[in-house]
Amino acid sequence: MATPLQFLADPFLFHRLAILIFAVRVMYLAKRLRFAAQTPMLEDVRALEEAKKSLDAHRESLDAAKEAMSGNLEGARDTLRHYRAPLHRARSENEATLGKAMKQKAFEDAKKLSQAGRPRRRRRRATEAPKDI
Repeated sequence: MATPLQFLADPFLFHRLAILIFAVRVMYLAKRLRFAAQTPMLEDVRALEEAKKSLDAHRESLDAAKEAMSGNLEGARDTLRHYRAPLHRARSENEATLGKAMKQKAFEDAKKLSQAGRPRRRRRRATEAPKDI
């Protein structure tokens, strides 16, 4: 009993089969080339369709990037909207505590001493000549 693939063992038959496959393939390619030569716009139409597909894919990725960017910007804006009130409150609290500390008696005395130790500047009169001349 012969197996279905036993004919491949015969080299003569195997070569005929390879030549037949090659001939059918060449005829198919020739038919496609003849058809393409008769309709030269067909390749342009196919290329245009491919370009449209890739452009649509690019637009989708661009839209996704825009949405992500606008989402990040909105989050940052929301953060800044609520940032100013605590910042203002913290600044005013710091100013109040520093103001209380600066009004203490020791600071006032130190300020008076530092001002007393400085030489005073006198205003010159317009008629008075400077002493170094």
